[in-house]
Amino acid sequence: MQSAPALGILIDLPLGLFMWTCLLRFVLSIFISEDSKVAPMRMLTAFTHPVMKVASLIAPGWMISRLEPLYAALVILVLRYYVFHWSSAMTYMARSTCRWSQCCCRFIPIICNK
Repeated sequence: MQSAPALGILIDLPLGLFMWTCLLRFVLSIFISEDSKVAPMRMLTAFTHPVMKVASLIAPGWMISRLEPLYAALVILVLRYYVFHWSSAMTYMARSTCRWSQCCCRFIPIICNK
């Protein structure tokens, strides 16, 4: 049985926290205005503000601003479950003892840390 790499956990946990926080902000914004003085909404807005800035840069122009937290959560989900796991699987495969890793390490030395 293999243990999870520490760097993977340190990257995955904050991304998961931001993903669920963005999703919660979207759900609460259905019922509460985003500029409300309600404490939970103010905290969510302040916590996710940096993520929303980045998401607004890559969001399509036709998207309304109330959907941006949902879009940010979707982008983080894709990063967490597809890009991050694919890259960590590639690193694991490159360090294993199979023939593929020997060939891969010859052509892509960055993966094997050579």
